Amino acid sequence: MTTNSGAELNWSVLFEEDFDVLQGKLPANWHVEKNTGLPTTAWVGHEGSFDLLSAGNKYIPVIPDVNDVSMEIGFSVNYRVAHAFEFMLIFHYDLFRREGDAVRLSCKGEPAKYTVEFGRVADNIFTPISSIAHDGIASETILGAKAMFARLECVGAKATVSFAGIDDSFEFETAKTGKVCLAREHFLDLFTVSQFKVSVPELPVGTNRRNVRVQLPEESSPNPIYCDLELEDF
Repeated sequence: MTTNSGAELNWSVLFEEDFDVLQGKLPANWHVEKNTGLPTTAWVGHEGSFDLLSAGNKYIPVIPDVNDVSMEIGFSVNYRVAHAFEFMLIFHYDLFRREGDAVRLSCKGEPAKYTVEFGRVADNIFTPISSIAHDGIASETILGAKAMFARLECVGAKATVSFAGIDDSFEFETAKTGKVCLAREHFLDLFTVSQFKVSVPELPVGTNRRNVRVQLPEESSPNPIYCDLELEDF
């Protein structure tokens, strides 16, 4: 069923990737869960974006577990070459059991047939529970855009997905808590992410606040830089 967006909430930004903090060539604000036998993390950071190179891994923002959550993503693919794209926004994810709820968004062919599915993910296996298909997505939405945008809003036991001016909603058994993740699927192109933001109705409150001083670089230096940090547990 296609519906309008869900409950009215005042969202506060919990995580927003700025693409400025790298560890080597990899974005530093994320945990990578490897779900394949490949030795690489299969992504690389650039100024203003990062590329997911192949399917299989999950990319998990370093944030506390959340219940009600909004995820916004700006992304691009060369659709004229690939003629398809497919990715998952995963929520209520349990890092230890390696499973959670997910929506999978895909576009295939020209004119593009857009399908959004709700289901369960375990390791790198997605099992759909329900799906909604839309024929004839406008070509300029897919082919002419430098970036496309999608949003997932999960409130209570309802998830609403917004893409290309279309809102689709899915209901599941019960409200849950867990991590959020991003994963690309199989298609022949890079999946370039230029925006990723996670918002919640109420920001978590940290505990055990303490001050730490860090020397940069860690090695001996005639002119070290000292950074004073305030840490909290979540």
